[in-house]
Amino acid sequence: MILALLAFFVGASLSSFFNVVIERRERGESWIFGRSRCDHCGKIIPWYSLIPVAGYFLSSKTCSCGGKISPLHPLTETFGGLVAVFVLLVITKREIDGFLFSVLMVYFLFLSLEDIQFKEVYTSELVISAILILVYRFLGEPLYFLSGLFIFFLLGAIYLLFSEGFGEGDLYFGSLLALLLPGVWMSYLYFTISFILAAVVGLSFKWRGYDIRSVPMFPFLLTGFLILYLF
Repeated sequence: MILALLAFFVGASLSSFFNVVIERRERGESWIFGRSRCDHCGKIIPWYSLIPVAGYFLSSKTCSCGGKISPLHPLTETFGGLVAVFVLLVITKREIDGFLFSVLMVYFLFLSLEDIQFKEVYTSELVISAILILVYRFLGEPLYFLSGLFIFFLLGAIYLLFSEGFGEGDLYFGSLLALLLPGVWMSYLYFTISFILAAVVGLSFKWRGYDIRSVPMFPFLLTGFLILYLF
């Protein structure tokens, strides 16, 4: 239980840091130097507001200037924490290279957060994903090319039919993750779980009045993969 809580905190903290990196990179700012500031008034954000997940509520969801803090912050931090817990469970249950698997998942978490914020990722980042998976294979873990090919054609059909709501990056990312799943049936379950999760979350946001025209698929593909990889 303590390890799970620690993993959640580490994952949530990584998500908070990655959000800063992604936002500042898009603005052309340094993510190494400079303190976090309010998007509305530019004031330095107090330390307690930077605590993952809890800081959002300790700040009463607003800055001291009255500007609202985006709920994406606690949501993405919670997502990162849950990913870290799943990674911990996978490492303790399966006989795999825990360090390299963790590196893979941390990088995929970064891509998922980037997709959440901007609904696109750089092609170079997907190339790095492919290289990391090949290194994972080189160090002894199997790759299942039939699984990857099955998902590639399945997602490819969706991309051709619904290109406005499903991106090319989703196609490649989903196929890369499928390379780690044994068998076409597992890949199909991975596809089904990922899209059910995306539909449920998308509809729930729609029901709450948010104007959602497309759902970022990376986080749901990653979640679906981890669920299948664990069980």
